[in-house]
Amino acid sequence: THKAASLVRSQASSFDWAIHPGGASILQGAKQALCLTDDHIRASLDVYQHHGNSSSPTVLIVLDKLRMMGEGRENVVATSFGPGLIIEMCIMRRCRHIAVPRPFKVDKHTSWYAS
Repeated sequence: THKAASLVRSQASSFDWAIHPGGASILQGAKQALCLTDDHIRASLDVYQHHGNSSSPTVLIVLDKLRMMGEGRENVVATSFGPGLIIEMCIMRRCRHIAVPRPFKVDKHTSWYAS
C-alpha cells in the first residue's frame, strides 16, 4: 500500500533488506536510492556473489541467508523482481524466539539443516 511504501522510504535504514540479487546494478541502485549500506543488504550481496542472478524466487534464498546470519534489525523488507520488471515487496518482523537451525554442507551446492 501507499502507507507501507512511504514508511519504507522514510525509514529505509531501520530495516534489513532481502533484495532479489538480479544483478550488481540492481543491488547498488537500490542501495544508493534508499541510502543504505552494505550491511543493510549483506545477505543479498552474499547470495549474488556466491550464486549470481537466478530467478525471482531467489529472494527466498536471501531471506534464509539473512536468517542464518543471526542478529539483525527487527524488521526486514523483502523485494523480488519478475518478468517485465514486476516488483513485489513485503515488510516482515523477525521472530526472535525461534531457534536458527545449524546448517551443514552435503556438497558445495546444497545446504541441509540439522534437526
